[in-house]
Amino acid sequence: MIKPICILFFSLTSIFLGAQEVCNDAIDNDGDGLIDLNDDDCICMDLQPQSLIPNPSFEDRSCCPDDGAQLYCADSWIQASLATTDYMHTCGITSPWWLGYTTPLPFPDGQGAIGFRDGKPSRPDFKEYTGSRLLRPLEAGVEYRLDLFVGFHSDPSSESFTFSVFGGEENNSIPFGGGDENFGCPTNGPGFTELGTIEISGRNEWKNVIFEFTPFEDYPVLVIGPGCETNPNYLDEPYFYFDRITIAELTEFEIPFTDVVGEICEDNVELIFEDLPMSTYQWYLNGVALVGETSSSLTLTSNDDYGIYNVLITTQSGCFLSESYELEDGDIYVETTVEICEGEIIVINGQDVMNAGLYEETSFISNICDSIAQIEVIVNPNVQVERFDTICEGDVFLFKDLNASTAGDYEVIEFTEKGCELKTLVHLFVSENVDFLVLDSDLEITLGDVIKLTPIDVAANAMFYSWTDDNGAIISTQRSTDEIQPYRDQYFFFNASTLGGCGLKDSVFVRVSEDFDIYIPNVFSPETNDLNNKFSIGFNKAVKTIALYQIYDRWGNLVYRYNGDINTFIPWDGRSASGSVLEMGVYTYLIELELINSKVVRYAGDIFLMK
Repeated sequence: MIKPICILFFSLTSIFLGAQEVCNDAIDNDGDGLIDLNDDDCICMDLQPQSLIPNPSFEDRSCCPDDGAQLYCADSWIQASLATTDYMHTCGITSPWWLGYTTPLPFPDGQGAIGFRDGKPSRPDFKEYTGSRLLRPLEAGVEYRLDLFVGFHSDPSSESFTFSVFGGEENNSIPFGGGDENFGCPTNGPGFTELGTIEISGRNEWKNVIFEFTPFEDYPVLVIGPGCETNPNYLDEPYFYFDRITIAELTEFEIPFTDVVGEICEDNVELIFEDLPMSTYQWYLNGVALVGETSSSLTLTSNDDYGIYNVLITTQSGCFLSESYELEDGDIYVETTVEICEGEIIVINGQDVMNAGLYEETSFISNICDSIAQIEVIVNPNVQVERFDTICEGDVFLFKDLNASTAGDYEVIEFTEKGCELKTLVHLFVSENVDFLVLDSDLEITLGDVIKLTPIDVAANAMFYSWTDDNGAIISTQRSTDEIQPYRDQYFFFNASTLGGCGLKDSVFVRVSEDFDIYIPNVFSPETNDLNNKFSIGFNKAVKTIALYQIYDRWGNLVYRYNGDINTFIPWDGRSASGSVLEMGVYTYLIELELINSKVVRYAGDIFLMK
């Protein structure tokens, strides 16, 4: 699951600046109309966790870039695609002069950043990606946050693009694309999964972009860049920038309260923060210091002022603000639903109510808190139903507390799930029986076989017939079924009844074996004129669909694919998708066959193309 968030925020500095404003006395010391944290003199930087990506701000370098396509100068970063990203640093080039674009400066974090294209004229799949082997693989089931800056220059053609994040399954999965600079996004080949995507826009600015996601597998490699779809402005060579790419577990970014206890209109609220060693605390309301509130917890009552409360924590590493708690003004609104039965009366605000509708009831809690309940009244009807039942002579009819063996009309009283009266009128009839019925013993077939079911013998007084499966679905209303093709072990039931609807029922159990034959050759020769000139596969009626039929060359390039109806299956003839004859050698196949029981069987192996 992924939760992409695009955020533009103003960072806080790590020390208190300015000599005039005192930041914890609730006084406007410098007379500028701004008090404590509302004054720029008191801004504090929140701390970034250590990134799983080495060299996240492209500061560590082995050389100074003087042209495009020099990402190799930035330590630990790898050119993930053959289409090349550009390294920029204040020691050399800071803008892609070969495109005429001017990078928004300064860089958000330090002196380095990278730039990349999302298409170029006549080559919409020319997409540039960067990647890194992580210091520690992403773990399945762990929540992560990817926090980075995305830059936009001033050209209108580069005001927006789709940003995507991909996880690689192996450390050697980059560079990807097999040497094709127009390969496009990583998922055009095996080994990569898109972890999230988001639309981002801007102009002549840097934006802070945040992804929150939980991978379903472990990934040692991360690749970032444009999305897989074509950028509509590719003719104008859209170009964008990255800086300070931080990825870490979500818990390392958040500074939440250890606990928030109580409800303000029912009890006091206590905001509790972990008592960290060698740390000091100062609580604030709407950015103004609460003088004297310097412990790691704060208690709020219904007499306190409403607004935003948080605590400034100062450690040996720096200072940062906790999450915020908003103490809201106003009453507590509670929505509730009351269900009554037809004719029943309830009392709301001293009034008798028996009709459906929306009502309001106010209860006093404290001098500033009232509980206002919005009550939806639903009136459920009393229900009366009829049923007609037939039993055979000598049988007993059981329904709820009714026990009857003779024809007649009966009344059963019970209650619905809503507690209202449910009256059932039962009209009971007695019918003659079918004299006898004989079916075959159990059958055993192989998946894909076709059978026809018919009774061995049935009494002459039987007038109506039906065959049903074990889900109760009728498959025939004749004495014999048409040809059927069972795909699992199941019972088939035959019912013979008299004119009065009373009869006999018996079953046949059909056991379906999944022993079926799939033939996949290991060699074929397109130059022969026999049945071995194509890479075909053999199967019986157990196969419903060819879900996947893919052939790869020894470099992992997809050279042929098919999926669809088995009746229109076109086997590989040793040619590429463009029609050219491929070289003799070993190729790899991936085949998935969907059976008539919806199971999928998978095969992988090598096929030798002989000439």
